[in-house]
Amino acid sequence: MVRLLTALLCSTTICHTLACNFDALRYKRDINDNASYPNFIPGTDGPADATTLGYTLNHHALLVQNLTTTRQFYGDVLGFRHIFTFEMSPNWSLMFMGQAQGGKNGTGFQDFNAMMMERGNREGLVEFLSHTGTAPPTQAIPHSSFSHFGLIVPDIHAAQARMESKGVTILKKVGDAVNPDSPIPAALGFPNREAFEEGVPGLQVLGFYDFMIIADPDGNLLEVIEQY
Repeated sequence: MVRLLTALLCSTTICHTLACNFDALRYKRDINDNASYPNFIPGTDGPADATTLGYTLNHHALLVQNLTTTRQFYGDVLGFRHIFTFEMSPNWSLMFMGQAQGGKNGTGFQDFNAMMMERGNREGLVEFLSHTGTAPPTQAIPHSSFSHFGLIVPDIHAAQARMESKGVTILKKVGDAVNPDSPIPAALGFPNREAFEEGVPGLQVLGFYDFMIIADPDGNLLEVIEQY
């Protein structure tokens, strides 16, 4: 997509119009006019709400069939490092992986200890959830095994109050148990209520009940966790 956008922007016609210079770009269009396509619309957002300072998209999560093959692919092919696996029940496990950020520990390579220590203060981690014998739910087009995003906030109670004031859909408040009839169990990879109930002790050990779960306008879930 980046290459395609670059190619489009740097074509002779568009370069003449936009000068291929994002800093100097002042191209604006009203949504009601009859502009031709492709049509590049630059962002115009100002500073974010100051109360969101410290909010960080820490991880996203995928439902997978096999943690071993998943670890091999993301580790051997993409260079992700294994941070930890947590077997929450005989049939349900989760695994965190991330790409080492060279130089932070003075060696140019982060080992397990360095990545584990800062796992709550970084971006780009991936969580994989797997329930034995269960294929993740998918869509025909496009394929999807999305579970949830993970958002780190400095003060989860303040964040919850802010979400409430903005009318955000909160599926689980801080300290609440998970409603087994909510979308949360399926998003965590549980195929049915029995499997979810088996996994509840693991969720408690994980500290999940201190998390908040919210939904975006399309129903995608975000797991909100206080900075640790």
